Amino acid sequence: MISRRTLLAGLAAPVTAWAQAPALRGSAPPAGPGSAPSAGPHSAPPAATPLLRLATGPRGGGAERYGAALCDTLQGAAVRLAPRHTLGSTENLYLLEAGQVQFAIAGLELATAAFNGTGGFAPRRLRRIRALAPVYGLPVLLHARPGPGTWRGLHGKRLGCGPAGGAAEAVVRALAETLGIAPEVTLDTPEAVGEAFRAGRLDAVLLAGGQDAAGFGVLDVPLLPLAEDEAALLLPALPGLAPALLPGEVPGLAAWTLLLAQAGLAAAWAEPVAALALAWPPALRAALPPAVLPGHGAAANPVLPWHPGAFPAWAAAGMPLPEAPP
Repeated sequence: MISRRTLLAGLAAPVTAWAQAPALRGSAPPAGPGSAPSAGPHSAPPAATPLLRLATGPRGGGAERYGAALCDTLQGAAVRLAPRHTLGSTENLYLLEAGQVQFAIAGLELATAAFNGTGGFAPRRLRRIRALAPVYGLPVLLHARPGPGTWRGLHGKRLGCGPAGGAAEAVVRALAETLGIAPEVTLDTPEAVGEAFRAGRLDAVLLAGGQDAAGFGVLDVPLLPLAEDEAALLLPALPGLAPALLPGEVPGLAAWTLLLAQAGLAAAWAEPVAALALAWPPALRAALPPAVLPGHGAAANPVLPWHPGAFPAWAAAGMPLPEAPP
């Protein structure tokens, strides 16, 4: 079983290497509409703080609701923040890279592709995006009857998920191929999968993409822990996921959404925003679905360099980041 210390320590080395890369240090973003003044990462903000912008997402979506709550809750702090509604993570990342916003919300999978120049971002690499804090995680929940022990133990077992084409099916396909196992997979509605599990026709149920365990009727069924060697194999195959400690301190995976900042933004402007996200006050929690994980744990960001303003915020929250400040 993976401990919290192991999850954080295991990701410290690669993140440190990225953060220390010469190409990533000291590069200020280009000026753009609404850009902050050019300042070094440790510079104090000027006396008159401008209104900074946060790229959120489509109106009515989770990122838009969270972003609005973040801006409202930040009122009275050292910075002022206003939301900018967008089409979603891809637009947010380009806006942040261009300096047209100072903060953005983006899913880990797209942030990873943008930073590495893969997928729809290829061949361009967006290297001016920095991590502040995880916003929330959509957990991968593998509920199982006693017997399998770990995820590899699902070989030959009856595993339910659904619906077809959803996030849960994608995880099941990846774990079967990556771990070299062959579970007997049933795809159906939450109600049908839950009924089959209660009737003893299934050995395990996998939920992903924000699916609620209550809808599948497996709330009281224990979670199956993910072994460290299994995680090492699965994470490269599922770039949108990162380690997570699930309810009950069970090691597992989650699809994380990150709060990002402009690389050249003054640390003193970024720190209060990161601190608020880490504090997870009721106003922010209420803006998100009940099934999400709080944004605690540096393991949720295995790819991006951390913004200088993140370090004091994480330290004040009692969770020092596993790398040295730039």
